[in-house]
Amino acid sequence: MRLLDSHCHPITAVRAGTLGPWLEQVKAAGVEGVVAIGTDLDDWSDYRRLTHDHPNFFRHTVGLHPCHVTEGWEDAVMALSPFFADSVAPAALGEIGLDYFRLPADAAEAVQVKA
Repeated sequence: MRLLDSHCHPITAVRAGTLGPWLEQVKAAGVEGVVAIGTDLDDWSDYRRLTHDHPNFFRHTVGLHPCHVTEGWEDAVMALSPFFADSVAPAALGEIGLDYFRLPADAAEAVQVKA
């Protein structure tokens, strides 16, 4: 059986300069490829570079995680399209999920947020 991690966030290893050891561990565990999930504008270029440098192992996405949507989010949304025109295009649009486990503790407010 081939193993693919379809949702990972290796940005910590990238920024800490520990990608080499991280890759060794992942490959030693039998993983043959990963999809690095972009969560905000700050990691999209890093993940594109990973895909460029390791085309047989990495794929990447671009997207906005709900926890990273801040004032000025419109600029980040406008920056999505050029990534898809790039020679190392994302495999998908994402992170775009709704994290309902982060809903407010107040039940009435949580229902309104969900709506």
